[in-house]
Amino acid sequence: MENERDEDALPDGAGDDADEGDLPQAPAGFVQVLELDGAPATWTPDPLLLPAEDLAGMDTPEDPEPEYVDINADDELVVSLQENNGLVVVDLPTRELTSAFSAGNVVLEGVDTTDDGVFNTVDTIDVPREPDAVHWVGEGLVATANEGDWKGGSRGWTVFEAATGEVVWDAGTSFEDLVLSVGSFNDGRADNKGAEPEGLTYAEYDGVPYAFVGSERSNLVAVYDMTDPTEPALTQVLPTTNGPEGLLPIPSRDLLVVSSEVDESDVGVRASVALFELGTDGVVWPDVVSVPAPGEDRPIGWGALGALSGDQHDPKGLWSASDSAYSPARIYHLDVSSTPAVLDDVIEVTEDGEPVALDVEGIAERTQGGFWLASEGKTGPENALVRTDADGAVVETVSLPTDVAAGLGKWGLEGVAVRGSGSAETVYVALQRPLSGETTARIGRYDVTGSTWTWFGYPLETTSTAGDWIGLSEITVVDKDTVAVIERDKLMGPAAAVKRVYTVDLPAGSADAVTPVTKTLAVDLLPAMTARNGWTQEKLEGLGITTRGRVYAVTDNDGVDDATGETQLFALGRVSSVFAADVATDTTLKVKGKSRRAGQAFRVVVVVKPGPQGGRVVLEVDGKKAASTRVDGRTTPMRVRIKGSGRHTLVATYTGDGFAAGSTSKAVKVRVTRK
Repeated sequence: MENERDEDALPDGAGDDADEGDLPQAPAGFVQVLELDGAPATWTPDPLLLPAEDLAGMDTPEDPEPEYVDINADDELVVSLQENNGLVVVDLPTRELTSAFSAGNVVLEGVDTTDDGVFNTVDTIDVPREPDAVHWVGEGLVATANEGDWKGGSRGWTVFEAATGEVVWDAGTSFEDLVLSVGSFNDGRADNKGAEPEGLTYAEYDGVPYAFVGSERSNLVAVYDMTDPTEPALTQVLPTTNGPEGLLPIPSRDLLVVSSEVDESDVGVRASVALFELGTDGVVWPDVVSVPAPGEDRPIGWGALGALSGDQHDPKGLWSASDSAYSPARIYHLDVSSTPAVLDDVIEVTEDGEPVALDVEGIAERTQGGFWLASEGKTGPENALVRTDADGAVVETVSLPTDVAAGLGKWGLEGVAVRGSGSAETVYVALQRPLSGETTARIGRYDVTGSTWTWFGYPLETTSTAGDWIGLSEITVVDKDTVAVIERDKLMGPAAAVKRVYTVDLPAGSADAVTPVTKTLAVDLLPAMTARNGWTQEKLEGLGITTRGRVYAVTDNDGVDDATGETQLFALGRVSSVFAADVATDTTLKVKGKSRRAGQAFRVVVVVKPGPQGGRVVLEVDGKKAASTRVDGRTTPMRVRIKGSGRHTLVATYTGDGFAAGSTSKAVKVRVTRK
């Protein structure tokens, strides 16, 4: 029974140097024991006092502040005293205190202690652990989640020998490193207990003991194999909604129940109860995990991925970038050849040699090297296209036309894409919301050589939900006259309704007017997002295509600010299937001379429009494969000899590749005569 500390009150008998919220604050806390014999009406509480003389070595032992309890199979009770930074073990049958010890301090090197939007794990702190949840985790061992309270919190968890207080294992910075690596670092809490592990529980599933540790501020539960409780082994990370505190294992049903307390309806964040089930299909999250950058030993800090672009030099790579949730502007490289995708490098954007803050909402790698970035400003004139070199140094800034910038509010550039190089380089942008006085969003096409803009009016879906709006969040090039965009609403969780990818064919347009365009639904991602059975994310914001023609989409976790912090990466498939209608091909088979003597070859030409640069053409004779060759352009010549006299049927099939759909020609009849 804790006498909750009043953070605004002076301690009892305070002197002039005392601070508000300090201990002691009477009355002292104690433990209440209930024997559960008989009917509930007969249960009687039995107070168990915690005398100061038994709490020697703890902070302010005269004012015990019990926080959490657990009982083992030997009827031993362990109690955490958070503000006192200590633990007590009680033999329940005798009510005897058998062990009491301080949880001690820990020195952590390489932590981020500044709320500044920067990933700077450079600080050293020496803090008391101040444990919250405590649980028996093996013979004579207890584990604590070191959330911290008024003086500290070690941003991790610890395993103690219960009889002596000896530390047999401590997470050190590994718990915060884990949070960094999955993109859930909450910089807003960096100066105040960091990831803040609060809940901890323990149970055995299928013969394997597990510890579950909940991060209250990064909204996740880390799962550890406790086969050797002196060397916990991380096995999985579970995403939750905001403020996971209650952790309840139900091993008899292979379930873990997590309750999250934060409920802020004004920003769409709601309290929830989540059920996780032990499965055999492998780990399903995280979708992206970072590793140390070359030459570093700590995982790359990342989050708020609001853009995607294919890596022009790595067929299995994507580029991404974080928006204004973090500073300075950063470009990230993702290797999507495995699951989860690996974030393996970072480039900081600089200007005149100094890091620069940008609100990067779009990224496109240029064929000749470097990047185009779409930087959204707080006002219309602050929106700009930014061109950098391959090292992230700003080379050029392109402002939007004055009349366009004047019509923008705080919702501006939300995507950039590029096609061609040299004098043929063309940049495409998406503006999230309609300009003042307009009813359609805009897609822009920028001719780099001529420095001219052409604008297109994009029709948005409508919403009747209070506080909602619908806008564009990304743009990417599909082919020479087709772009794909993300259109989404502002809703999350069960209210989410519009999370879609549309394609748009762009005509020549006019420099003097906004040309209206039509859209075609390519992918509705809402079913895939809700199929995860978690919290449906609001910001579907990145869409990119690898040089192998694989399409990916990603959610922006808003830097864990009024958001769960979960980043979701979706592998949508090949361009040839995702955008099949836009990259359709037409195959024609032409035969020169439809009659040949036995032994003579037929000369055929296979024409595939609009002229793909990859894939194969397969020629069949009477339904059987007779020849095959790679395609490189529109026209593919082939030769085939046909055995057996008489009439035969030829059919050519273009198999397609990552960027073009397959197609089959009409049948052509030929004749083979005897020699």
